[in-house]
Amino acid sequence: MTAALVQQHNGHVRYSRSTRSLRHVTGGISNEPVKSRGAAAPQTPLPPALAGTESMTVFLLGLAVLLGASRAADTVVPAQLGPPPLGFSSSVRSVCKPMPSTLSLCHGIGYRHMRVPNLLGHDSLREAQQQSVAWLPLVSKLCHRDTKKFLCSLFAPVCLPELSGPVSPCRSLCEAVRDGCVPVMSAFGFPWPEMFNCTRFPRGTELCIPATGEQEGRTAEEVKHEEALKGSVICDACSLAAEGETDIQENFCHSPYAFKMRLGSVSTVGGDRQLVPTARSRILRYRYYFVLFYRAILVRIWKDCVTGLSREERAYQYVLTTATPGDPDSILDAFDVWCNKVEFISNIGPKKGKILDRMLMEQGPLTVLELGAHCGYSTVRIARALPLGARLYSVEMDQRNAAIAEKIVRLAGFDDDTVELIVNPSDEVIPRLRSDYGLDRLDFVFMDHWKKSYCPDLQMLEGSGLLGKGSMIVADNVLFPGAPKFLRHIRKSGLYEWKIHRATLEYSKGIRDGMAELVYQGIK
Repeated sequence: MTAALVQQHNGHVRYSRSTRSLRHVTGGISNEPVKSRGAAAPQTPLPPALAGTESMTVFLLGLAVLLGASRAADTVVPAQLGPPPLGFSSSVRSVCKPMPSTLSLCHGIGYRHMRVPNLLGHDSLREAQQQSVAWLPLVSKLCHRDTKKFLCSLFAPVCLPELSGPVSPCRSLCEAVRDGCVPVMSAFGFPWPEMFNCTRFPRGTELCIPATGEQEGRTAEEVKHEEALKGSVICDACSLAAEGETDIQENFCHSPYAFKMRLGSVSTVGGDRQLVPTARSRILRYRYYFVLFYRAILVRIWKDCVTGLSREERAYQYVLTTATPGDPDSILDAFDVWCNKVEFISNIGPKKGKILDRMLMEQGPLTVLELGAHCGYSTVRIARALPLGARLYSVEMDQRNAAIAEKIVRLAGFDDDTVELIVNPSDEVIPRLRSDYGLDRLDFVFMDHWKKSYCPDLQMLEGSGLLGKGSMIVADNVLFPGAPKFLRHIRKSGLYEWKIHRATLEYSKGIRDGMAELVYQGIK
């Protein structure tokens, strides 16, 4: 971008405080001064990150709280060289700074220096990074190809030496992203945020960041492929790419169901392949899953009705009457007997538990985060393997389960100095670990909560700056029930050395499962 793109703006410009989001800022700049009135930048945290369709509701609820916190504040100031800062007033002089590696939202954006304060009023790199983390899942929604460009133009505005302030996004860019993402948000009953009101952005006749052209940045082959697929969305599981013999064998071993079928016909409908099986098709590998369904679902429903207690409360009563207080090994053994012989509970279990024990012994972590305490089994298992002076922060969102976990942990002999139980959803706790709990680094993270939360929670941890080189993350049940988005992320991110420890599902036979072991390397 050259000085030819810059023009002097005379007179005065009215502007006010506001907030913003991100995506890619390549694709050119056009000219126009900004004359806008906007809402004040909220000081509340941005909404919790969403990783899949399931977590969009949580994201939008947080967004509603965020919108309710905005306020107006208009100021009149002299115009500067280039476009004035959009929608915020700050006593901090605008400066160029290297974009931090922890600003995951703008990785690969195409430039390395950004303006601080940014267009949302964040006065420091740390504040911009922390607030941007929550918008990572919106980019992953792929509701528009310029979502990242739009958000990055606000959170991390490009630094041009010819200008004394940040460059705002064009109104056309805002409107294109808005039109693409509004249907996704509207499905959950929420409108486009007022803080992204497109009328406050320049129309495109003056300096601003425009939308990507229809065919810009894509090869002729990509355009042709997209045209062929119009009207048809093909999911990853349906793609025939890389379907070699090894892939077929792995899919057979890791999937809960497998079908053996003789095809009657194969046709193409709207770009999709339609397979019609014959009557001789049959289902394979279902016996172990029926046993699991019986033990985990049917028995639980029946005993809930008969006893009036939850499954976790029944397990606690058994442990209380059979285990030795103050002996973690005795408590874990009692849990294993209950889960093997009486009722199924999805603890990590003894087989995978030994793998976890070994990793803890080798790592010797001083600060550990557990996501998903459930009824306290893994909490006790982790706490007994920690070195002297280490501290475990265990997160559980269900209050009843957290109460049982608290009793189990204290029964095992661990006090508040060793184990601190946090009762809240993980996506609310992670952003507050630094401010509320004084953590600067996490040495070890164990994930065994909702599998759909693995990916967004990992992304939040990456953006929080709490993961340092060598930090270890262990995630259970990545093959069954499975966490495909989590596995896809660690493969593509390049941030980890990782491997899968293959095993069977806890307290079950014949159901393949595994634990993911990740060692954080940072951005290379």
